[in-house]
Amino acid sequence: DLLTRGCFAALVVDAYADMLPIGESEQENETASRIGGALEALAVKHGIPITLIHHVGKLGALKTADVDVRDLGRGASALAAKSRTISTFEEVEGFPNHRRIRTRTNLTRSP
Repeated sequence: DLLTRGCFAALVVDAYADMLPIGESEQENETASRIGGALEALAVKHGIPITLIHHVGKLGALKTADVDVRDLGRGASALAAKSRTISTFEEVEGFPNHRRIRTRTNLTRSP
């Protein structure tokens, strides 16, 4: 097992929807809690940060900047509750080649 041999400095899972067990949905809080807990246990056991990429849900008339970062992910809210830090990459109005990063964390005050 590569993780137990210390071969990784970090782990990136791309994307949450692609790692769900067959027949399970992004909408299920129980699934999100189970997967979030398993990723957290891996991070603690192996001492590595884990980044889970997750897609934003449809916002209708709202702009991404008008919504709290914790509420942007599609599906179950339990996934955001398990996350230590949530970041988004957002378009900057009037600057088509620029992106802004917004971050929320439950570890300390958000930057």
